Amino acid sequence: MEWINKRNLIESFLYDVNDYVSFRILKERMIANDEGTCFAQLINEYGYYKYLLTWHVDGKYIGDYVKVFEPTEENVKIFNEGCRILAERLEIFIATNDAAKVPINPPAFGVLTHHKK
Repeated sequence: MEWINKRNLIESFLYDVNDYVSFRILKERMIANDEGTCFAQLINEYGYYKYLLTWHVDGKYIGDYVKVFEPTEENVKIFNEGCRILAERLEIFIATNDAAKVPINPPAFGVLTHHKK
């Protein structure tokens, strides 16, 4: 079953490798959808990244930790696919109002997932 993004949740964060290189210099970035109802934030924290996706309407959010990765097209593609997966999972959270119904496996960012100790 294909997911339909009816709330215009942010499904992609990085445009390309150069965009990622710019982020690495800035260390923090937030983007919003056109309606201002969904925000995505990427923060460099202590050797890894924290990605948060927030539905501003009721404050629900979802996030994950990402390894600092090499600036390659493949890694940017994997990262953006993780963003899409988290958007789909946030939709489940918004629709059900039950965090327990949100899948956590497989990790959204795959090989780029940072496992906190």
